[in-house]
Amino acid sequence: MIYHLPFAGFIRADKLWWWKHYIDWIKYEPINFPNPGMLMIARLNADSAQPNTIRVITTSALNDKRKAQVLKKIFGKESND
Repeated sequence: MIYHLPFAGFIRADKLWWWKHYIDWIKYEPINFPNPGMLMIARLNADSAQPNTIRVITTSALNDKRKAQVLKKIFGKESND
């Protein structure tokens, strides 16, 4: 559990526009594995089907599987700053 909230699944980065009404906030957590960078975590609000839960933002891979979207830079800053 991150932020003392249950994990509810994933949000595809290309569908983030659909989820924007259900997201309270997006935070960036530093990670080192599988790639060093910042992991995007979204908290869903009370209007969603699973309120007060978190989801990880993912990207689609070539073989139609999801992988966590890891950002190397946030707003022009390196992730290790």
